[in-house]
Amino acid sequence: MPQKRSIVNVVVTTDLKQPVDLEKLTKLEDITYDPRKYNGKVAYFKSKKMQGKVNIFFSTGKLISVGTKSVKRAEKELEHVVKSLAKAKIIKPMRIEPVIRNTVISIDLGRPVDLLALCERMQGIIFEPEQFPAAIWRPNYAPRSTVLVFSTGKLIVTGNANAEAVDRIERGIAGFTTQ
Repeated sequence: MPQKRSIVNVVVTTDLKQPVDLEKLTKLEDITYDPRKYNGKVAYFKSKKMQGKVNIFFSTGKLISVGTKSVKRAEKELEHVVKSLAKAKIIKPMRIEPVIRNTVISIDLGRPVDLLALCERMQGIIFEPEQFPAAIWRPNYAPRSTVLVFSTGKLIVTGNANAEAVDRIERGIAGFTTQ
């Protein structure tokens, strides 16, 4: 059976480098802001054409895009929010400098994985089935990534692994699949 890989979530941040008056955000129809929640320090921007949502944290102007399926889409959504805020004269127009913080990738190897053999032969793996049903692996060649390996052959890769590291992770684990 062929392997399936899909991006489940992307988190990208940017800094407006200017303060934001969260009270003024209520002028925009795509903003959810409740001063009683989180001491009035968070607002959410979500329009119909957005895949994810953008959280505007604090009055510092930090933006976080969550819920998209690609970095490009996350960056576009951050740009959309910045343009909307500038159009409403809440901030000065600017160019963003997006930073990828996290990606979550789901991989289905299509065959079960022998977790005990995996743990015996690979370094950096934690497997305590009484506490959690997956093995946890932190590959040394992708230090900001964590891989959850389930006996069903499903993998969840979190962190900032690049495509080459994800390919390597997939090949490494696929060697422990069973029929």
